Amino acid sequence: MTDRIKYALAKFKTKDYEGALNDFNILLETSPFSSHLYKERAMVKEKLKDLQGAMHDCNKAVELSPRYADAHHQRARIKAELHDYEGAIKDINEAIWLNTSSYEHYHERGRIKEKVKDYPGAIEDYTFALQLKPDESNLYLSRGITKDFLNDYTGAVEDFNQAILLFPEGHKGYAERGHSTAKLKNYKQALEDLDISIRMESEHNPTAYLDRGFVKQRLKDYLGAIEDFNKAIELTPQLSEAYSNRANAKLRLNDYEGALQDYNKAAELHPTSSVLCSRGTIQLKVKNYNAALNDFNAALALNPNLIRAWAKRSKVKIRMKDFAGALDDITRAIELKPDDDSYYLQRGMTLFKLGNRDDAITDFNKAIELDPENGIVYCRRASTHHVLGNKNAALFDLIKAAELGYKRANVLFDELYNEIPVYIIKSKAGLR
Repeated sequence: MTDRIKYALAKFKTKDYEGALNDFNILLETSPFSSHLYKERAMVKEKLKDLQGAMHDCNKAVELSPRYADAHHQRARIKAELHDYEGAIKDINEAIWLNTSSYEHYHERGRIKEKVKDYPGAIEDYTFALQLKPDESNLYLSRGITKDFLNDYTGAVEDFNQAILLFPEGHKGYAERGHSTAKLKNYKQALEDLDISIRMESEHNPTAYLDRGFVKQRLKDYLGAIEDFNKAIELTPQLSEAYSNRANAKLRLNDYEGALQDYNKAAELHPTSSVLCSRGTIQLKVKNYNAALNDFNAALALNPNLIRAWAKRSKVKIRMKDFAGALDDITRAIELKPDDDSYYLQRGMTLFKLGNRDDAITDFNKAIELDPENGIVYCRRASTHHVLGNKNAALFDLIKAAELGYKRANVLFDELYNEIPVYIIKSKAGLR
C-alpha cells in the first residue's frame, strides 16, 4: 500500500492525473476509511475539474476525521472554486483553528479573501504567513499581486524583488514585476523583466505576452506589440484583452478595419462597457454613426458613469445634427468630471451650434481657466466673439492662440480680418 501511495503521488506531481486517480481508487477500495486518501483523491479530482467529485471526497474526509485540518483546507479550496466563499472562509478558519502553525492555511485564506476583493484582509494573512515561513517565494508573489490590485505598485515591486531573490528560476516573479513596473511607467525595466519571463516559459505564459505587448505599445513599437498580442491569442484564444489591446495597436497604425474586427471579437467574448466604447470610437472615426451610437448606448447601459462614453456619444449626436441631445450628453460628462477642460471646449462648440453664443463664451472661459495654454480654445472663443461683434476680444484671442503656436490662428485671422492695417498686429503676434 505504501508503494502505491508513492506511485500515486508521483503521478500527481508529474501531472498524470488520470493515473493518480486510478491509483487512489484502488487504494480506497482496500482502505475505505482513510480520510487522508479521500483528501488526496480530492486534490486529483480538482485538477481534473471534477469539482463535485472533489467536494464529495472532502466531505467524506471531514466526516471520517473532523479534526483533520488539511481536509478542511482542501474543502475550502473546492468551495472557493464553486464560488461558495462564505463556506470556504468557514472551512479555512476551521483549518487554522486546528493548526495555527501552518503558513499554508493563512496563504489559502488570503487567496480566498482576494477573490472576494478583501485585499487588506488578504495582505494581512499573507504577512502573517510570511512570519511563519519567511523564505517562501510564493507568499511574496501573492502579496505583491494583491498590492498591485490596491495600486501599491512600489510595494508590489518590492515583494516581487524578494520572490525573485528567493526563487530566481521562477518565471512568474519576473512576469509580475514587469506588470507592476509597467504601471510605474518604467517601461524599459518592465520590458527586460517580461523578456526574461518569456524566455523561461514561452508556451504557457499568455499574460506575459499580453503585458509585453502593452509595454511595447507605450514604447510606440506597435508592430512588436501586435506580434505579442498574436502570441497571447494563439496560447489563449478566449483572452478578450488581447483582442482589445491588439485593436488599439492597429488603430495607432491607422488599420481601422483590423481594429474594428478585433473589437468585434473582444465584444463577442466579453462585452464590457470599455470595449463597446472603444469600438464606438472607431465607428465614429470611420463615420458609421448609427453603429457608433448603438455602441455608446450599450456601453452606458452597462456603466452609466463611463465619462468618455457620454463625451463620445455627444460627438456622434453632433454629426447626426442632434445638437440638443449632444448638449445633454456633454453636460453629463462635465457633471461626472468637472475639471476636464476638453469637455468645456466641446460643450462650448455645441452651444455655438445651438446659437447660445454667450453660454459658449462662458464654457470657453472655463476651459481656458483649466488650461490657459490651449490655443484651440482661444481660436474657438475668437470665432464666437467675432459673431457677437466683439472684434477686439476676438483679435486678442487670435493673437494669444498664435503666441501659443496654434497654426489655425493664422488661417482664421485671414478669414476674419483681411484689412491691410491689421498686418502690423499680425506681425507682432507672430502671425505670418
